[in-house]
Amino acid sequence: MPRLPPYRHELRHVVKPLVDAFTADRDRSPYKRFDSILDEIETGVREDRWDADTIEDQYCEIVSKSRDSPQEVTDAEIATAIAAATVGTHTDILGVFYQLSGRTSDHFDQFFTPPNVAEGAATMAAGARENFNRPAIAAENVSGQSSFDVFADGGAAEDDEDAVSTGGPSPDPHDETVVFDPACGSGRLLLAGARVTAGTVALGWDAAYTAARMTAITLALTRTPGWVVQGDSTTLDANTVWRIAPSTNGVLEEFSVSGETRFPTEYADDPEIKPAAPELTESVSSIPEVVEEIQRVLSRGVDLTVANPPFGNADIKRGSGSASRTRFDLARKDLDDRGSGLKSSVGFEWLMFELAADVTLPTGAVCFIVPMSALSAPSEKQQRRWLRETMYLTASVELPSETFAPETKTRTGMLTAIPRTEEESGISLDYEVYMAIVEQMGHGNRATGISMTTDDGDLTVDVSELPREYTAHRWLGKSVVTVPDDDVPAVIAKYLDFNSTAA
Repeated sequence: MPRLPPYRHELRHVVKPLVDAFTADRDRSPYKRFDSILDEIETGVREDRWDADTIEDQYCEIVSKSRDSPQEVTDAEIATAIAAATVGTHTDILGVFYQLSGRTSDHFDQFFTPPNVAEGAATMAAGARENFNRPAIAAENVSGQSSFDVFADGGAAEDDEDAVSTGGPSPDPHDETVVFDPACGSGRLLLAGARVTAGTVALGWDAAYTAARMTAITLALTRTPGWVVQGDSTTLDANTVWRIAPSTNGVLEEFSVSGETRFPTEYADDPEIKPAAPELTESVSSIPEVVEEIQRVLSRGVDLTVANPPFGNADIKRGSGSASRTRFDLARKDLDDRGSGLKSSVGFEWLMFELAADVTLPTGAVCFIVPMSALSAPSEKQQRRWLRETMYLTASVELPSETFAPETKTRTGMLTAIPRTEEESGISLDYEVYMAIVEQMGHGNRATGISMTTDDGDLTVDVSELPREYTAHRWLGKSVVTVPDDDVPAVIAKYLDFNSTAA
């Protein structure tokens, strides 16, 4: 059978006993207790408490206690069980625990990308990077005013060769793949990127301190090297930076950033510059060194950008950081007139899309989860035009309303795109775009699993045949897992086939 990705309802099965123990203590603030659990995990990471030989016993012992005597389970024990499950499954256990605890305690207000959707987005981005056939700029596929612009100076060759250029670079294999998420939440998309690409180096950015901290801890537990910045990525704001370097003594280090820190707003557009990060093989001792590392990565460019930006508008003239939002082209009222003035606000997804277009190499790819209004609202026509002129839109996949249920039923979709080179920018090219609709997500409006059925009943698979994401199921004695009714894997598979065969 095809690979079965992790699912939210399946991971809830892993953390539910721990959540029951967490919420059994009504005398303490959930925020303070959650921070205490993060403190315990961070300490354990730095002391290297968890190894493959002990994590199963640690997890199972604490789960058993959580079921029998939930009020007696300590923060340190919950932290140990979460860390053990994260190490064993290489998935975002912290985010699942946080979200389910929030639903139970009515205190936490964030929700994250469903794990199967995160894996789908990362797979689409990786597939586009490896297999997208850039259209050649040729007389037969350049249309509109740009056709005149390209060929007015005799661009068509005299030897009847219509192609003016090859349309840009092809991917070059890297030792490392830098995966960037400008709204990383609990790190789920970064982890998905690490699962589908070899040698991932992660760069995450999130405005919320707790979310950024969760990402950093999870990357450290899964030994995924990289950096996590707490701040607004659209203004390049940075308040705290975590450095994850598993091959050094500083597996997880936290640094406070001074107000003078500046990140670059001009980025590389050279496909020959590889975004390797050899710095993470060495220890550092100061925040200027860490900031310089991140500056170098941004300046070189990243391979993949994957994100589920916050749904809402960003005030163009407000926000503190090393760069103003007014620098974005999409902040202007008229893309064709730099003197047209500024809009009052723009959707976060569009500002982050422009950031992604800037920092992602032409040999890379971008996949965003966006509200369907970005794809259809008349008020966002200018943004869509910018996207078509700045990037190659390779796929548009509509997701069902229950994707983020029960927290919200906002309709969303996945957009996958390839940054254009400077020579390709603004040219209207005819090429094929993959479009699909996902009808079933594997779960319903209450986030409970919906099974795939046959004439003989629910379709199941032996847990022993599943990848490491289901390790904790085996620890809990679960022998089979019901296969969810989920269209995402099939839609992604068809996209990968389309991408590799399209002319």
